[in-house]
Amino acid sequence: MLKIIPPGAWANALLEDATHEAIIEEITQRTYDQNSIMLSIVLFLPKEKVHLTTALYFPNGASLRSQQRLWYLCNAIGLQQTQLVEDPSIAKGRRLCVELRAVQPSAGRSGSPHSDVRQFLPPARENESIKTDSPISETNAV
Repeated sequence: MLKIIPPGAWANALLEDATHEAIIEEITQRTYDQNSIMLSIVLFLPKEKVHLTTALYFPNGASLRSQQRLWYLCNAIGLQQTQLVEDPSIAKGRRLCVELRAVQPSAGRSGSPHSDVRQFLPPARENESIKTDSPISETNAV
C-alpha cells in the first residue's frame, strides 16, 4: 500500500465534516521567520485509510488559538504541553479523535477544498461509537 502523506493541510483530501478516529504518525517541530515555531502533525485515519497533515503555528512564541489547540491535543493524548514540545516523538502511535471541517480556498486564490482538524478530542472508548453530525446514529439506525 502506497503511503501518501500530504505536505500540508492544503493538500489533504476532502472528507466528511465529522469526528474521525486517528493515530498520530509523526509530529515535527520547525522554526520559521526566525523566532516562530510550527508543529506539523501527521495523522492516519484508519477507517478512511488516509493520512492528514495539520499544523500549529506559534508566531514569535505566542498564538492564543494555537495554544488552545495544543492544549486540546495534549489533553486528548494524555501528555503535558512541555512533554510534547520537548520531545514531539513521544506522541507517535497515540490514538485520538479529530473533528474535521472542510476548508474552502479564499476568493481569488487557487487551490481546492480540503479537510483540516477543527478540534482534537480524546479517543472513543472501546464500546462507544464515534458521534458525527449525522442525525442517524448507530444506536437508532434501522
